[in-house]
Amino acid sequence: FMPERSAGRDRAAYIPFGYGPHLCIGNQFAMTEMLLIVASTMQRYRFELVDAVPVAPRPLLTLGPDRPVPIRLTPRS
Repeated sequence: FMPERSAGRDRAAYIPFGYGPHLCIGNQFAMTEMLLIVASTMQRYRFELVDAVPVAPRPLLTLGPDRPVPIRLTPRS
């Protein structure tokens, strides 16, 4: 999603909420909600991967990791 990597990419290449006439009506609400949840969680906790095994994307109906990703949450002081 960095500008230099996505310069020539079609806008429809990443379509988590559909595209065009099939666009989800709740997409703006969902994106705002996700941003608030991530921001408030990152303020309270430090995230650490439990192991250093690489995680690959697994595209199904939605995009997810190819395996469970164990993460340790440590409260920020």
